[in-house]
Amino acid sequence: SLYVGAVYQSDEAARESQQWLAQNIPNVITLRTADWLETAGDLLNKAASGLAAVASVSLLASLLVLSSVVSVSRRRQLYEANLLHCLGARHGAIRQSMLLETGLLTFLATVFATALGALIALPVADLALKLPAGDLWWVGALVAGGVSSLALLGGLLPTLRAMRLNPAVLLRDR
Repeated sequence: SLYVGAVYQSDEAARESQQWLAQNIPNVITLRTADWLETAGDLLNKAASGLAAVASVSLLASLLVLSSVVSVSRRRQLYEANLLHCLGARHGAIRQSMLLETGLLTFLATVFATALGALIALPVADLALKLPAGDLWWVGALVAGGVSSLALLGGLLPTLRAMRLNPAVLLRDR
């Protein structure tokens, strides 16, 4: 026969009842809801820690990559844009090519940061946190994509504004 019942007791009384039942009637199975809720809370905390680990590693990797890309490419972009303008290229075509270059750099930086972040953070989440983290890479990809977009567009906008200056002055200062 199979019977199911529920008993509402204090924590101490529930522990005593479980011990008595285990000693005297071993074929009775008892489950405490408080234990299940505690386990669920632990799992949720580990999941949140795993998400934070993947996102922070992806963020740091993308920031490192982008800081060097933005600093080098800004001066080069401005020089080349003004050189092209002096040679007869229109500002619209130059602007389009710069946006395309920024889009490609954003994509490459996102892929690199996501791969590096997943390579580092997913084993940490799996081994140290005991969290199955195989599906968490998309969080790192979102963070890396957002940071890449902001950093590269932040470097592109001043370059586009500087193109309004006299090209001869900008080329002379080079």
